[in-house]
Amino acid sequence: MPSVARLIGQFIPEHYDLTLLLNKPQARFDGVVQITGTLPRPTDRLRLHAKGLKIESALVNGLPVDFSLDENLDELRLALPEKIDSASTGSLRLEIRFSGEVGDRLHGLYRCRFRQDNKEKLLWVTQLESHHAREVFPCVDEPEAKAVFSLSLSTDPSEVVLANMPLKQQSRRQGWLISQFEPTPRMSPYLLAFVAGDLQYKTKKTVSGCEVRVWATPVQPAESLDFALETAVKAIEFFEDYFGSAYPLPKCDHVALPDFSSGAMENWGLITYREMLLLADPATASQSNREYIATVIAHEVSHQWFGNLVTMAWWNDLWLNESFATLMEYLTTDAIHPSWNIWQQFFQHKASGSLQRDALPGVQPVRAPISHPDQISALFDPAIVYAKGARLLYMLMKHVGKTVFRQGLRQYFLEHAYGNATADDLWRSFGKFAGEDIAKLMRPWTDRPGYPLLVVDEHGDWLHLKQSRFSVVRQKTLAANETWPIPLFSAPKLPELPSVMTQASIKVALPNNRMERLIRFNQGNSGHYLVWYRSAFARKEVIKAIMDGSLPLPERLAVIETADLLATAGYADSGEVIALLQAFKNDGNEAVWNAAAGVIYRIARLVEEDPALEAGFKRLVGELIGKQLSRLGWQTPAGGETINDTKLRATVLGLAVYTELPEAIKEAVKIYQATESLNKLPAELRNVILKAAVKFGPADIFGQLTQHHLVNNDPELKMDIVLALCSTRNPQHIKELIARLKNRRFVRLQDLSLWVISLLRNPRARHEAWSWLISNWQWIERHQKGDTSFEDYPRYSAESFSSDEWLERYQTFFGPMAKQPALRRAIELGNLTIAAAIARRERDLPKLRALSQISPQPEASALP
Repeated sequence: MPSVARLIGQFIPEHYDLTLLLNKPQARFDGVVQITGTLPRPTDRLRLHAKGLKIESALVNGLPVDFSLDENLDELRLALPEKIDSASTGSLRLEIRFSGEVGDRLHGLYRCRFRQDNKEKLLWVTQLESHHAREVFPCVDEPEAKAVFSLSLSTDPSEVVLANMPLKQQSRRQGWLISQFEPTPRMSPYLLAFVAGDLQYKTKKTVSGCEVRVWATPVQPAESLDFALETAVKAIEFFEDYFGSAYPLPKCDHVALPDFSSGAMENWGLITYREMLLLADPATASQSNREYIATVIAHEVSHQWFGNLVTMAWWNDLWLNESFATLMEYLTTDAIHPSWNIWQQFFQHKASGSLQRDALPGVQPVRAPISHPDQISALFDPAIVYAKGARLLYMLMKHVGKTVFRQGLRQYFLEHAYGNATADDLWRSFGKFAGEDIAKLMRPWTDRPGYPLLVVDEHGDWLHLKQSRFSVVRQKTLAANETWPIPLFSAPKLPELPSVMTQASIKVALPNNRMERLIRFNQGNSGHYLVWYRSAFARKEVIKAIMDGSLPLPERLAVIETADLLATAGYADSGEVIALLQAFKNDGNEAVWNAAAGVIYRIARLVEEDPALEAGFKRLVGELIGKQLSRLGWQTPAGGETINDTKLRATVLGLAVYTELPEAIKEAVKIYQATESLNKLPAELRNVILKAAVKFGPADIFGQLTQHHLVNNDPELKMDIVLALCSTRNPQHIKELIARLKNRRFVRLQDLSLWVISLLRNPRARHEAWSWLISNWQWIERHQKGDTSFEDYPRYSAESFSSDEWLERYQTFFGPMAKQPALRRAIELGNLTIAAAIARRERDLPKLRALSQISPQPEASALP
């Protein structure tokens, strides 16, 4: 597609005075923006971004000028009477009057709905990332176009009004409340934000005096704000110390919104969230969701430095925002709550997600070229820009050491505060302290897609290492000789072994005195690559280290992930993976079982269309979980238990319900029926209990939960109900759900993709859900195109399919859309995901059939 010119090259804004009147009864806004800026070169025309706005007048230096709108390029073009330049005129002053309509699409300025006392209420909120500021006011809507913003809002006097900065003054005029806010620091337009409506809050100050407030609608219990408030305060205090840089604003608001497309948004000083990612009712919140909330808050607060104080120059370096914030969310949460062992979640979720996605040909690199705004939404791939990027930064931190890493970050902020930066700027900051060329080490990882498979073999007295790009789909287009500079993280270290392997292969003499010790690579699961030990001795030693508990947790997780990926690629088979999992029977770590569950559910997709094989596979899973199920049971011990066991119980019981273990199903339904209120269900087990009750309990449970879903305001509980309802096996209930997908009271637009994908993952609902998706695609496009969730449909629906018939359906429907920039990559990778599943299914079914008749042992596996 053709490139779109960047407007910062022809006009550089310095200051915006933005005045908006928010007219809720008429669902419109009226505004005037005064922009002061300079011209890099003489010109007789100016271009600003504007989309969906009605332009009423335009002045340049106080004189009216002609204007026109280019709707294809989202541009407002001002015709100047003569060629002018800043050298002769000084700063250029623009004044533009405009108006716009407010709708329900979850970007720009939109309506956010909630119900109180059976009446609908509205919040008006903004979501301007990535390029939606142009939908609210004319501007240069690019991250490099940093400027100071002075905002004035006219609203209903009964409403709370929030913006990036504290209130400067308020007055009343002609029935409107006029709120003027302090000027912002220099910042990118996408960070401007405001919220107007009925809200409650709690407040607390940091040790440095920054006021932190957490806001929610009045239907939420006040105590649900407490956990977020404590976390947000501690996060700011942590980052001020870690970065050696004070939080730059006098306040930081955190607002829970009932309708919000993204998980959260780091608007400077006014961070917005989905309710589930900020609110934690102490009576109903699970430990898992408290951990999730803490990491999300830490992620967004870190953005106040990464992204806001220093911003990427262009969207190709989005990873400078998101990858760092993803790494920092774990660093911060671990400092605030060390007993949670939160790094386990990093190694499990971020490693698994990034390795699975990055193993597909055609996946985007961490740094991806962007030439058109429509490509930007596709950048926000959680597995790549967030997870892989964070993994690469963790790898760098382990390579240079924590002290050098922190010194590099402090230098980066010192040099680029209130400005823009690129990846090379970051590498130079690290290089000043690392004593090596960091760009040379890191560019191959950030600028190219994929990662290497490091094959480790022993022949006589020699150790052989060989690297090549790993892919779950064999394609001739992949470069056979592609290599990466791999930090080996080996233990024990051999004198002849380099710390970074740059060659395609190396051969090193084994020491005579190694005493038959395994030489481990990627120690601590620190690098973004797979290690495949080929010698029988090495495999035996790994199995032994798993079973005696001496292999560190990150490496145990790496063994599970590597085995599954090797099976998907055809280097091994699913039977060998199941055999390998037997080595973890005695492992009591919840992250290990969560990783194992992910593998089990992926294999389950391969056998779901063969009833006899599925039954045999479930028997194997039942045997696998037997010891942990017996140890944990359903009840928390009277003397309490560890966080690990609380979370592990939910994972193991979820697997027990999957296997249709009669005792587990009976107990789950019994607990549901004996509990007087859903709020009283054990929080960590609630999801398992509700799913079992819907799938296997009396039919009236479905109706009870649909009613609870309508009237309950607890965001985590509502999510558990949604996932339970979507797991139903009852054909009539499936039809009822499908019929309500466009009912905005029942299914919020922010949750629509979750409902659809969850129904597609349910084999009993798959056909009906797919028919609804293709029949209602134009409606989805009308309401969600432009949202980051839009590409979720092709991306995640593909993960439900593993047959030629479904691949054909997928290609027939999504194929014609592959030219759309926002969907192209998701569709291409969706095709490859289904193809890989089909190939694995065809290879593995005979072996799984044989395996389902016996009880495999770990030694039967050729893995890891």
